[in-house]
Order: sequence, then C-alpha cells, then structure tokens
Amino acid sequence: MKKSLIGLVMVLVLCSTARGGNTFGISVIGNYMVPSDADYKTIYGEGMIYPELKIEFNVFKGFSLWLGYGYLTADGIIPILEDEAKSNQHHLSVGAGYVLKFFNFMGLKIQLGSFNVYYSEKSVDIEETGMAFGYRADLGLMFYMGNNFFMGLSGGYMNASKTLYGRSVKFGGFKGGLEIGIAF
Repeated sequence: MKKSLIGLVMVLVLCSTARGGNTFGISVIGNYMVPSDADYKTIYGEGMIYPELKIEFNVFKGFSLWLGYGYLTADGIIPILEDEAKSNQHHLSVGAGYVLKFFNFMGLKIQLGSFNVYYSEKSVDIEETGMAFGYRADLGLMFYMGNNFFMGLSGGYMNASKTLYGRSVKFGGFKGGLEIGIAF
C-alpha cells in the first residue's frame, strides 16, 4: 500500500514538471468534522478537528485528480461503564475534481472521491482494528494569491460504514475546513 502511494505521488510530480505551469498542487487543510455515528458522538464528542494533506494534479483545463490523507484521533469516556476509550482513524481518499474560476483570483472547487478509513479503537481491554470503504464529496471556494499560492474554505460529507457485532458503524460525517496551499 505504501509503495503504491509513493509511486503515485512520484508519477504525479514527474508529470507536472514535464508539462510546466501550475499543474501540481499541495495543500494542508484544517477540518472540523461532525461525526455521523450517534455512538461515536456520545463517546468522543459532537465535533472534532483533524488535519488533512491533499495533493492535486491538474489534468486538463480545471479538471484534476487528487489524493488526500487525514488523521483523526479522539479520546472519550464510555457512558455507564465510565471507562476511557481511544479512537484513531487514517483517512485515505482518491478522486477527481473541477475548478471553475471567476475573476482570475477566485474559483469554485467541486471534488468527488473514495473515502477509505483504517481505524483502531481501544476501550476497556478490547482493541478493534479494521477498514471501511465509502465515498466523499467536497465543495469549496478558492482564493488565488498570485500564480503559486492559494487558500480556500470548504465543506463536504464523508461516509463509510461497516457492520461490527451485528450493528452498522458509520465513519465520517459533515465537515468544514480551511485550506492553504502552493501550486507549481
């Protein structure tokens, strides 16, 4: 998995340097997410902040391919038992998008893709690990500062689910974020 991810990033970098212009971008996003799973909210809280790194490759006139990685960790208390719980999630996403520019300094970004969650949850003396697959959709307002820098405000929804112990568990939820990046 790690080798294929590194290989994909290297191919995107090589393609962007061969084409010239702003075809490759890297951004860091600070997200605030409201989880969609009611039990997760009860244990870990109504909302949480998590970082995300996104790499984008402009394929053709505003159309792009992107790769994203986010890491979410939360500590909580299990009601009734009053025991501590810890959740770690690695979010890996791949997708396509489009940016519609207006006024040369602003644009509307639409992105759709897969949402893959690798999770680990520890509570009492039990540790549950695994993965779940789903989808995500993002919509953002981008601001371009010169040729190489950009920032944006985004909102979206991520959804993945898995059946554990006869119950459907949801990962993801609604999110909003602040993005800053560089294009080359």
